[in-house]
Amino acid sequence: MVKKKLNRLGFFELYFVDPQGLSRGLCFAWKEELNVSVINAENFFLHCRIANLQLNIEWDIIFLYASCDDVLRENQFNLLLNYKANVVDSCIIAGDFNSVFSIQEKYGGHDVAQAKIRIFHNFINQWGLIDMGFIGAPTTWNNIREGLANIRERLDRSLATSPWLLHFSMAMVMHLEDRGSNHRPILICTTPS
Repeated sequence: MVKKKLNRLGFFELYFVDPQGLSRGLCFAWKEELNVSVINAENFFLHCRIANLQLNIEWDIIFLYASCDDVLRENQFNLLLNYKANVVDSCIIAGDFNSVFSIQEKYGGHDVAQAKIRIFHNFINQWGLIDMGFIGAPTTWNNIREGLANIRERLDRSLATSPWLLHFSMAMVMHLEDRGSNHRPILICTTPS
């Protein structure tokens, strides 16, 4: 079903990391003009190297599905910090970080612990990443409950290094409609039209 939808949008090149039960699946779809190599696929991240032959540049993208468990997620962030040596300077890390960057990114439910936010900040700072911002709804996750029980958070995002942003200064991140999922898909356009 996902493959058919992506094909209709012009994405014929696909790579999947199978889900564990109903969660943790990753899908990367790209258009044929890119030369993509899968460098590493783990149970929580997918690392790809992209060569754009037209622009004569090479960059990396890491798709992430971080754990909901605070301890596991901190361990995953530490593993990615140790993995950084395998990644070129021009890089994006995108996906479900299962963390908000600030209390303003959460609506409803209990307040987010500052320690949890600090761990995420440390990860971003040690990688030297910059939030790419977004167009669309302010949150990417919804617990799909009614009324006061409803909780919405911005858990999914795209973070980039300065060299990547210099190459793709017009890049945009869009929060798409959340049809059939409690997460909004994010679309990264490197050459928006």
